[in-house]
Amino acid sequence: MRGRAGLDDDETIRLQSVIPALRRYARVLTRDPHQADDLVQDCLERALTRMDQVRDRSDLRPWLFTIAYRLNVSRWRRVRRLVPMAETSFPEPLQDAGQIPHLE
Repeated sequence: MRGRAGLDDDETIRLQSVIPALRRYARVLTRDPHQADDLVQDCLERALTRMDQVRDRSDLRPWLFTIAYRLNVSRWRRVRRLVPMAETSFPEPLQDAGQIPHLE
């Protein structure tokens, strides 16, 4: 029997069995439990909408991990674009070189 996402019962069970490992992987990628949960949710949403593109439905883990990795890279790129260049440049020195006392 097929569900809402076009998955039969066995595919649903296989997908659900990967979620704990996917959550652990997302925590390693993001280093933040809240961002990891968001990443897993986005990953599962993308997977469910593109399930027809999976070649080997018997093992969804590599496919899901690839989706999570690429989504995380996309997030980092978005964050990097939002950070102004002034914040990423080197700080100005506190003293001019001529003001630093020299030891003899």
